Amino acid sequence: MLMDPLPVVQTVQKYLQDGSRVSISETKSVVSDDNNYASDMTRISLMIKTNDGYKTYSVIVKESLLDRIVTEAVQVSVHFSTELKMYSEILPMMENLVHEFPVHQDTLWPHCLGHLDSTKIVLEDLKELGYRNANRETGMDYDEASMAIKNLARFHAMSVILIERGMLNTNDFSRFVFGGDFEAINDLIVNSFKSLHHVICTAWSDEWRDIIDRLGKLSEIAVDQLKEIRNCETAFKVLNHGDPWVNNMMFKYSNGSTKPESVKFVDFQLSHYDSFAFDLHYFLSTSVSYEVLFVSDRLILEYTETLGKCLRNMGHLEVPSFNEIMNEMKRTEFFGLFAAITVAPVVCAPSQYAPPKLNTNTEISVEEMDLRKNARYTLPEYTRRLQILLRRAQHGGLLQRICK
Repeated sequence: MLMDPLPVVQTVQKYLQDGSRVSISETKSVVSDDNNYASDMTRISLMIKTNDGYKTYSVIVKESLLDRIVTEAVQVSVHFSTELKMYSEILPMMENLVHEFPVHQDTLWPHCLGHLDSTKIVLEDLKELGYRNANRETGMDYDEASMAIKNLARFHAMSVILIERGMLNTNDFSRFVFGGDFEAINDLIVNSFKSLHHVICTAWSDEWRDIIDRLGKLSEIAVDQLKEIRNCETAFKVLNHGDPWVNNMMFKYSNGSTKPESVKFVDFQLSHYDSFAFDLHYFLSTSVSYEVLFVSDRLILEYTETLGKCLRNMGHLEVPSFNEIMNEMKRTEFFGLFAAITVAPVVCAPSQYAPPKLNTNTEISVEEMDLRKNARYTLPEYTRRLQILLRRAQHGGLLQRICK
């Protein structure tokens, strides 16, 4: 991402408000082809002159590509203004709640230093603070997943309080990912389900025949199923992160160990207001390891307990029970399957199988695109995770109910 350095310098100087002189010492892209699909990010190393001498400071300038990606890939517009609103208005109000109530020792997001225009924001550099991503190809281990889902509960709880106080206008947010324009993403959904069905017809054994036959019908009814889920009212709504997959969560780990001690959420471009279950399904379907999927109910219990504790601590006494949470997860189960089939294979694919980034001049043939797509659906790690979700959908009655 090429940019005029002056606005970055001015933004940081305004944020510091101490008269420091700021200059840029290095500019470097931090986005590789295999780990980001909705934004360009540039690390800006700064030199700050104060009365006590010089110090270095690092920021991330993030430029949204989501409008472009969504428009080109699924012909629907999702605006960067959502993320700008989150960083400039909603997250600062949540930060005040963190100080008002001991819901967490720290904020759950990077500080925003300002924005350069309608598509670029300046954020503190979490990597410089010791944060990094978990392994997106294998998924989070239990400790990482537990910390992530508990902090999703804290994020959801804070949104409930802001809404209760009249500080968050839910009409400012979409009610679903991509604005809920299902007709616009119909081709994406249909093609994804058809591609999966085509691949597994030849790659999976006969023991999966019943599920394979039912999957063949899903492409015809997927959009209607999503509409039904969205149109049914639910008792407990929150401001969803919207895109809580492994690369949008950064962890700080205890010294010399793999045990996380802190987590930060990034990328709020798809934040929307609706059932909490959308975030939970999206997270579980895209971001946790094969082993963790076996104990997903335990994670949901941890979410429920953390949610209740945070809400009660902030004076909100009507909290959903574990049974109510599980019933809502059951009602919205198809959304988890949707995320597993349309989102997970793309965001979790190794770089050689990932779709080309749309902000490059790379040209890939239709044949190569099809080869990559098919390869994503046959990766052993993805297949193991998907089979768990499909068995669960079969044993729980979802496939029988919707694929009559």
